[in-house]
Amino acid sequence: MEEKHSKQPLLYLFVASTASVCLAVTIAYLEIRRDAEVEQLRSEVAILLKYVDSLKAKLNRTESFAKKFDEVMKKLSKSPPTAAGGTYDEEDEYYDDTYDYDYEDPKAPAVNSSSREKRSVDEHGGRVLNILHMRTHPIYQQAAENHKVLAKIVISGNEQDQQTPPTYVKLEPKEEEVHHGSNGHGHHHRKTDECEHVPVLAHFGADSGGAASIGLPHYEANHRMYHPEGVFRNWTPAAWVPHGRDGQIVLEEENIIVKQPGIYYLYAQIFYANSHDRSGFRVFVNHRPVFQCTTTTRNCHGSNHMKWNSCFTGGLVKLQEYDNITLREIEGDRYTVFEKTKSFFGLFRVAVRP
Repeated sequence: MEEKHSKQPLLYLFVASTASVCLAVTIAYLEIRRDAEVEQLRSEVAILLKYVDSLKAKLNRTESFAKKFDEVMKKLSKSPPTAAGGTYDEEDEYYDDTYDYDYEDPKAPAVNSSSREKRSVDEHGGRVLNILHMRTHPIYQQAAENHKVLAKIVISGNEQDQQTPPTYVKLEPKEEEVHHGSNGHGHHHRKTDECEHVPVLAHFGADSGGAASIGLPHYEANHRMYHPEGVFRNWTPAAWVPHGRDGQIVLEEENIIVKQPGIYYLYAQIFYANSHDRSGFRVFVNHRPVFQCTTTTRNCHGSNHMKWNSCFTGGLVKLQEYDNITLREIEGDRYTVFEKTKSFFGLFRVAVRP
C-alpha cells in the first residue's frame, strides 16, 4: 500500500511534464506560423506601397504636363497675332519674294513709274513688300478661272544688266495628272499616294508597375519578372503615340496591329536578369518569326550566379494591313528587368512600297 502511494507523485510529475512539453511545442508552432503570416503580409504591404508610389509618380507627371499646358495656353493668349503686332493677314502668311517684282502685261501700254503703287517697309525685317499682289495680274486670274491652264513666268536680262519684261508660257497638264469623269470632261488630279507623307511610327516601353502585375506570382521587386507562356505583355505606348484604335499602330494586349502597309524598320530590346547562360527572344509577324536575338554568358561563378544582359535586334520587314507583331521567349521563362528604359520595342515606316 505504501508502495502504491509512493508511485502516485511520480505519475503526476510525468503527466505534468508531458503536458508542459506539448504546450511548449504548440506555442512554438503557433509562433512560427504567426511569423510566416506576418512576413507574407509585410511583403504584400511592400508591393502595395510600391504600387502607390508608382501611381503618385504618374499623378505628378500628369500634373506637371497640365501645368505646362496651361502655361503654353497663357503665352499663346497673351502673344500678338503677328510679329509686328498688327492684325493677321492671309497675304503675309503666303508672302513670297517673287511678289516683289513689278509684273506687267506685255500688251498693256507703258506705265509711268510714278503711277505705281507705293511700297511699305516692314519694321522688323526691313524687307520691301509690294502692296500690288500678284493675284491681281490677268494671267493669274485666267489660271484661277481655268485650273487646267498653268502659267510659267520667265524673267531674263540683257547684256546691260537691264531686266526685260517677264514672258508667260502656257503649260498643259501631264497625262498622269488628269483623269476623266463619266461626262468626259477632264479634271485636274495628281496621282500621289496620300500615305507617302503621313508618318507611321510607334514606340512601346515595358511596364511592370501596372495593376496587372501587382501580386502575381511571376512578378518580383524592382521590375524583375518572368513572362508566362513565354509571351511578352505589359507594354505601354510612349506619350506621343496616339492612344486607342484611332492610331495607325494599335496595341491590343501582347499584339501590335499595323493598319498601314509598307516597309518598316522594327527594333526590340529585352534586358535579362537571371542565372541562365543563354537567353533570347524572337519577333513574330502573324506567328512567323522574322527576327531573333540571343545572348550567351560564360559561367565563371557557378550556376546560380546572376547574369545581366541586354539583347537588341532590328531590321527591315514588309508588313501588310492588319499584321500582328508579338515578342516571345526562345526557351523557358527567363527573368527580365521589365522597365521602359531597359526593355522596349517599336517600329516606323520607311517606305510605302519597295
